[in-house]
Amino acid sequence: MACNILKLAPAVLLAGAAFLTPTIASAQITIFSEDFESLTPKLQKPIFEANNGGGIWTNLNVFTHTAPFGWTVDASGVPDSGDPEAEEWRGWSFARKDFWVSVADDQTRSQFTLGQGIVAVADPDEYDDSPVGIPGNAYYNTFMRTPAISLANVSANSVTLTFDSSWRPEGFDDGDAPQDNNQTAVIRASFNGGTTFVEVLRWDSDVLGAFFHPDSQNETVNIVIPVPAGSTSLILDFGMELARNDWWWAVDNIRVTTGAGNARSISGTVSLEGTPITAPLEGFFTVRAIDNSIPDLVVAASVNAQGQFTLRNLPPKSYRIKFKGSQHLSRVVSANATTGDVSGVVFPISKVGDATNDDAADITDLLVLISAYNKVAPALGYQQVADFNADGANDIVDLLFLIGNYNQIGESF
Repeated sequence: MACNILKLAPAVLLAGAAFLTPTIASAQITIFSEDFESLTPKLQKPIFEANNGGGIWTNLNVFTHTAPFGWTVDASGVPDSGDPEAEEWRGWSFARKDFWVSVADDQTRSQFTLGQGIVAVADPDEYDDSPVGIPGNAYYNTFMRTPAISLANVSANSVTLTFDSSWRPEGFDDGDAPQDNNQTAVIRASFNGGTTFVEVLRWDSDVLGAFFHPDSQNETVNIVIPVPAGSTSLILDFGMELARNDWWWAVDNIRVTTGAGNARSISGTVSLEGTPITAPLEGFFTVRAIDNSIPDLVVAASVNAQGQFTLRNLPPKSYRIKFKGSQHLSRVVSANATTGDVSGVVFPISKVGDATNDDAADITDLLVLISAYNKVAPALGYQQVADFNADGANDIVDLLFLIGNYNQIGESF
């Protein structure tokens, strides 16, 4: 069957926070949200910025260019400065806000109080501050794109994009004459998986132009998305264009909402053998309507430290739901959402041992573990995918888990 890809990473909160139920406030249903906190395990140590900000960040994991599951980042339009030490800010970066503010000498970045934890940042100013900088008349152009967002049960012209933003413009002051840099923020939308995008937001730095957006270091932006009738999915593209040594654009807490309807949510818990859930865990749920009346929905979602998850914006149907963790074998349960939201869904314990993420614990996984055996992170050769109990070592404990589940495969529909 065809699959639609959704992203529901912030569907649950971190340990100790209140569990989210379907968001229906002011006649709005949240069908997509992203706050970038699931990237915490992907953060890495600084490079160029290691000694900036007083040197306090040198040994801390503070940024990544790895996008959330299903997202893509295009930094091919960012010129190579010739200085690899500028890598933190090459295109859209996902960084701890406090790190970004500190190493960039603030310059009003700290006013972005709506952004918390990890934020998405396009900062040509800080990128250009490397010894070489943006060369000549080159531009800093970068884009980040969401996965396809399901528009099942969504009426035409009923969708709103909301996000928190920190924007500081600058232009027409860098490079050779005529100095045409014009830091520009653009959001484009595409429907039904197409390659054609329509512009839904444009800000630039031309104080005399129609799209000038002044200093707005801390604001919430709401945009009505003109969804054509019959649309089944939506992709959003966030672009920073035509910049040189200008300022920045940072975003956080991206949400797509629609007018209240009969969309359903399904919530419950998963349990993972071996691996403690100490931070938002990215896995995916495949949702299949029992009557096969709609395409399968492959829902990338975070699971919190209590194993809780919520799947949103589902048509009112009866489902079989498969959960697959990156190192674990699939489990399948049923849920009937024909008459309302469903809570309390409990998946059986997911068995560990799938280092290759092919839904089987077999010789290929054993070979990965053997290649890394007795390696301890961060040593060369250590394989996180074969660290089945997440203790930072590839050892006898991981081997025993794999032996216990050897030649088993994940459950199917």
